Amino acid sequence: MSATGEPISPMSATPLCDLQTFLRLTDQVSTGGAAKVAIQSGTCLLNGLVETRRAKKLFVGDLVKLQNGQSLDVKNEVVMRGYVFTTKAKKEKPLPTVDADGNKEFGGRYRSDEWRAERKQKKSERKGQKRTKKDEEE
Repeated sequence: MSATGEPISPMSATPLCDLQTFLRLTDQVSTGGAAKVAIQSGTCLLNGLVETRRAKKLFVGDLVKLQNGQSLDVKNEVVMRGYVFTTKAKKEKPLPTVDADGNKEFGGRYRSDEWRAERKQKKSERKGQKRTKKDEEE
């Protein structure tokens, strides 16, 4: 069953699981660190080819095989264990607002040239004060 409760079609375009999660789900490894080592060392085969990407998405019809020789069908294992893959929602970038002068402002991150010049001047003044204090101490 998919996340919406519909049966998984044989040619589903949505992933069932990612590789490192699948290894932990099927008890092939005990931790995520062990999954990382098993995958990146080249002992994990996906459809007969060595796969070294931990976040590789697995789909219906994929076969995962480890060095122990056991071959696992992704669809059967995921359905049997009741795992539901959820995708992360992407954050939406805020749209810029335009001020009275026509400048674009992104959530307060826009700084005018005047502001930058003033900031630079204050910084040089602080450096000058530090130098004079240092000279007085010597």
